[in-house]
Amino acid sequence: MIEWYTFKPIDTLFFKGAQPMEIGQNHTASAIFPPAPQTISGALRTAYLKQNNVSFTDYNHGDVKPDVHLAIGKSGQKAPFQVIGPLFLYKKTVFVPTPYHWYTDKNLEKSENTIPIYKAKPLNTTNQVFKACNTQLLWAKGKSSELKTLGGQWMTKDLLLTQENQVTLLATLPNNECLTKTILDQSAFYSTEQRTGIALKSDRQVREGCLYSFTHYRLAPEVVLFFGVTQKLDLASNGVMMLGGEKRFGHYEKCSVDIMELRAENSQCFMALSAVESTKELDECLMAAGRPLYRGGWDMHKRFHKPLTGFYPAGSVFNKNLGDNFVALL
Repeated sequence: MIEWYTFKPIDTLFFKGAQPMEIGQNHTASAIFPPAPQTISGALRTAYLKQNNVSFTDYNHGDVKPDVHLAIGKSGQKAPFQVIGPLFLYKKTVFVPTPYHWYTDKNLEKSENTIPIYKAKPLNTTNQVFKACNTQLLWAKGKSSELKTLGGQWMTKDLLLTQENQVTLLATLPNNECLTKTILDQSAFYSTEQRTGIALKSDRQVREGCLYSFTHYRLAPEVVLFFGVTQKLDLASNGVMMLGGEKRFGHYEKCSVDIMELRAENSQCFMALSAVESTKELDECLMAAGRPLYRGGWDMHKRFHKPLTGFYPAGSVFNKNLGDNFVALL
């Protein structure tokens, strides 16, 4: 059973990237948005502990009831549930990542709102004059000589199972209650704000001469984060949840919207709805992806940085359904 949540931040959100901030080298910290599913997983575990009056110290030491470990796992270990997304919800429309094996013409007129879609298909390499180490080659053919991937953008969920070869491409969110067959650039869902912060010593005193610039994200009006959890958690139907760095928080709410009812029969392509960790099995099933992401994070159990791990971005396409975070495509 998948439970779906919306999350609306009170103000801005901040999710720091993996690059270190070295004095005298770079005073701008990189940021990640939308947040990684692991970040949301950690926020849900924290909310569970707070709502059920479980001491963080007891949890870290393992001195809690077995029900706590069954619900959110042991401290220092992965959660027993998976987070699907996060996605974007605008009014009544759910937006999902656009697959990386969808292409369109590179040199489109800026005034054009309707664009063609060219879906890359497996290429029969037995009669080709070239060789490649990957046996799952895809080929997209368009009207022009140059194509660009639509991966990295966001589309209305109805396009998951569409046979359409033309869609509407918009730069900003329209004032429509329900959108269909539409692709939007990721930046349409939020704006960025530069914030300046100070560095602190271990005793919480200010480090002299150390100022850093951070990128905060503010969701557009009527846009909320939307994500699923593969396990029912003992959380209130709505409440406050801290998410990301600098003590950012917002309101979460359980909802009845579900996107996983969209199932394609006999599909050969499956898209990741969020960034997925690179493994040998995933590598062997990969069909199309964007630039790999490298993420770390803060280990609340060890009180130290997590090692960097490689991820395929949301919208990456594989030839197998490898879990709840994958959705079938036509």
